[in-house]
Order: sequence, then structure tokens, then C-alpha cells
Amino acid sequence: MTNFGERVAYWYLRLQGFLPVQDFVLHGDGSIDRTADADLVAVRLTHSKEEINGESLKPDSALEKQLAATGRNVALIVQVKTGGETGAGRAFESGRLEYAIRFLGFAPPGQVGELARGLADKPSVEFAFDWKIAKLFVADNPQCADALNVSLQDALGFIRDRLASYRDTKSRDRIFFPDELMQFLAWSAGKAA
Repeated sequence: MTNFGERVAYWYLRLQGFLPVQDFVLHGDGSIDRTADADLVAVRLTHSKEEINGESLKPDSALEKQLAATGRNVALIVQVKTGGETGAGRAFESGRLEYAIRFLGFAPPGQVGELARGLADKPSVEFAFDWKIAKLFVADNPQCADALNVSLQDALGFIRDRLASYRDTKSRDRIFFPDELMQFLAWSAGKAA
């Protein structure tokens, strides 16, 4: 079962045009010492956008500023912590990054290791002319120097703001969300009117 923090991170990214995969299993294959998982991997293509009634919705400006990826496809490897942790632990170790990058498939196999090494001590790297890959850490009080950081409170605030801004549409269509948390948040935004 996925924890609430992972669901918040999932919808935070999904409402910004990312296509997320949750609980991506990183099988022990020699590049990592045991089976682990990435809480999320997510991709947003350059021209992907969320729209409601023909209006293009803006992504979170705080994340966009950290990404600095205008005109690029973006791939994220995401770690979520709901306890008091301020760091990502072993989530962004080289072998785990390599496995996730191989899965995402935007780099030829011979370049995966180089990309993972490039990400080892910085939040993001650019690849080819049109890709940016980044590590994202979502937690109560994230302080991961080598990753992009978003607090759970800010992610939840973004979701609530988006639902409130489009209260009528989102409340009416809440049943189409395949997630009880989002159905509840959309319903509660409609009741706040």
C-alpha cells in the first residue's frame, strides 16, 4: 500500500503534466546490492500540459524555477519521506539511478552510467539537446543538497490551490480520479465554495 506522502507527490506531479509511475521496483541486478524501489519516476514531454476548458494550466513556479528546464523534456527520479527525515538516504545511490535511467529509456545503454555519475552530486543533468533528468526529494522539511526539494505541505498546497481554482469542474469530475485522496480533496474543494 502506498503511503499518503507518495500519493501527494504523485498528484502534485500529475497535475503539472508529468506521467508518473509509482513504486518502481529496482531489482537487484548487480548495479544495486538488493531489491529496492524508487517512490516515483515521472516524465513530462516538452509540449505536455494540463488544460481545463481550453485554458492551459501553469505548473508550480517553485519547482519550475528549480528545474530550469524550459523547452526540454524532463525525467524525474523521486524519493518521498513522511517522517522527520531531511535527507533522501540511499535513494539516490549510483546503482539505483542507473537502473531508473535505463528504465526511462531516453539514453542509449552506453551512456546510462555517465548520466548516473553526473547526477551523483547535483540535482540535475542535461542530456542530448532536449532532455533534463533530475532527482526530486519530497518530505516534511527536505534539505537534500544534491536534489530538487519540495515540501509535502507545498505539494499539498499546490494540489488544493489547483482544485480550488477549478472547483466546479474538479468537484463535479472527482469520481473520475482513481484515487480516494484526490476524490476527497476535490469534494472538499467543492464544499468550500
